[in-house]
Amino acid sequence: MAALLLAFGTAACASQPVSRASSSAAPASVDSGVASASAATSPALTSAVLGAARLASLALASPQRGDGLFVSQRGTDCTALSGATTDGGARFRSAAVITRWNCNHSAPVAWIAADSAGDAFAYGPSLFIASSAAGPWHKSPQAGTVLSVSAVGRSVWMLLARCRGAASTPNGCVLHLVESGNGGRTWKPVKSQPSGAVTRGNESGPSYEPAAGQTWLLRAGRSAAYVLASPAVSDRGKSDSARLWYTANGGASWSRRRLGCGIGALSVSMARSPGGALVGVCADEPGAGFQVKTTLISSNGGRTWTRRAGCGFRPGCRDPLYSGYLGQVAALSARTAFLVGDRSSLLVTTDGGRHWHPVRPVVGDTSGGTFQVTFLSRSSGVVLGQGGATNEDVDVFRTSDGGRTWSRVVPRLS
Repeated sequence: MAALLLAFGTAACASQPVSRASSSAAPASVDSGVASASAATSPALTSAVLGAARLASLALASPQRGDGLFVSQRGTDCTALSGATTDGGARFRSAAVITRWNCNHSAPVAWIAADSAGDAFAYGPSLFIASSAAGPWHKSPQAGTVLSVSAVGRSVWMLLARCRGAASTPNGCVLHLVESGNGGRTWKPVKSQPSGAVTRGNESGPSYEPAAGQTWLLRAGRSAAYVLASPAVSDRGKSDSARLWYTANGGASWSRRRLGCGIGALSVSMARSPGGALVGVCADEPGAGFQVKTTLISSNGGRTWTRRAGCGFRPGCRDPLYSGYLGQVAALSARTAFLVGDRSSLLVTTDGGRHWHPVRPVVGDTSGGTFQVTFLSRSSGVVLGQGGATNEDVDVFRTSDGGRTWSRVVPRLS
């Protein structure tokens, strides 16, 4: 279930200022099968709903403190809930309802983020905002699909994909970046938009579904950030590449860069190490539990890249990188990085992507997968993955020594 929900997020935006609903705005709204709900107006949370809740996303402010997004499914009734942890993800308290929907529809949220003031954001493809994970939560209408929300201090940036009407182009959906400094009460466009920033839309229609494992927005500080589009299909029969934009001045200007995937790629995940090195992983079309992938390393902010390709499926070789589907990547340096994905346990490279191998003992399992990897420093990191008694269980794996050893905790929401 977690893999399905996270596929809508990443892993891993309106041009008009949007007013945040006041805490007195109690009535719930219904939009495309999604019911907006707050803790103040929701029926009491039952033990059955809490007992069925599975952790889907974790936003940590420190190794011990953070907010979690949970999803509870009972029949066709799905509920997204939030909770706060002070013990690194073992227990989440102050459970609050974010929203509900019919499980036959796509999940309205898949990720959670928070700023330094404690304002919480549940997003992908919709947006819900609360002054804390304890709620109440309110839907914040946006002119596009919310791809990413990222906070540095109180500075919150949000990336939208606009895929309908005049905003769309023959090449796909227009990427639009906005910012807020007041907890999402109002949003405004950044100083300038990345020129020509478009990405693929849904080939079967005007709607847009973010690619699983796709990185869209990567903050490198309060004023520095990368915007990454999904790989564009080459019209010359060459390998696909992903367009990248970088700003060092809060969006006042952008420089264009590019990741040459070396394969026919559909999605790309990218991370920045504490020292500034970039690690990217491109992935082709998934199928039967496998996905062709390449690794790219840059030590100069994405101006140039070194591409590493595994041995693939040649006789006598079964590359661990190809097993499972692309999820998130986290980088500690240009040589050391970790990779998660659906139907994959946690992978690690210590030689700049020449070789990837499963972390031992195994973190997560290959039947379900791993869904989120985050490092707060070179030593402290967490992974969300399935590794419990059933395929529905999602556990938190923690490290305090840069990934050399991991401990497992079972998250509980109350």
